[in-house]
Amino acid sequence: MVIIDNLSLKRGSKQLYQDFSISFQSDTVTALLATSGAGKTSLLECIAGLLKPDNGTITNTAENSQSISYLFQEPRLLPWITVLKNLMLPISNKEEGEERALYFLDKVGLLNKTNAYPNELSGGEKQRVALARAFAYKAPLLFLDEAFQSQDIHLKFQLMELFIQLLKEEKRTVVLV
Repeated sequence: MVIIDNLSLKRGSKQLYQDFSISFQSDTVTALLATSGAGKTSLLECIAGLLKPDNGTITNTAENSQSISYLFQEPRLLPWITVLKNLMLPISNKEEGEERALYFLDKVGLLNKTNAYPNELSGGEKQRVALARAFAYKAPLLFLDEAFQSQDIHLKFQLMELFIQLLKEEKRTVVLV
């Protein structure tokens, strides 16, 4: 479970949060919905430790509280390594990592792109590789920041169904924008 207590955060002159409190229960999915610029991504960054709030506390009670899988708004693939190696980057056990990476590449329909480089992929394919990487890394906490962007409507719904199926296979606490 993640507990946010009295969080205050200002970006530039804009007050995003003031004495904000919320908790995210274990093995649940919470969607953050708000207008552009409201601070959804900033909240994820605070929880992940990428951004320091001005005030308040964030407590992660997960067994491995430092382990977070984060799918950013942009794919963040390293251009000089293959799709498979990009998926395996965060995984310490390389033997298990390759098996998981191939499994999730297959799930997002990109098993045929294993040896491709990011510059050989479309924007939607890059986002699907990033989604596969987020699931391949076993972490109790999963952040998805606009995970289904850059997809046509048909593929977007397929990926949402896949997301639901994968969460049934491996329970996680998910916060998505």
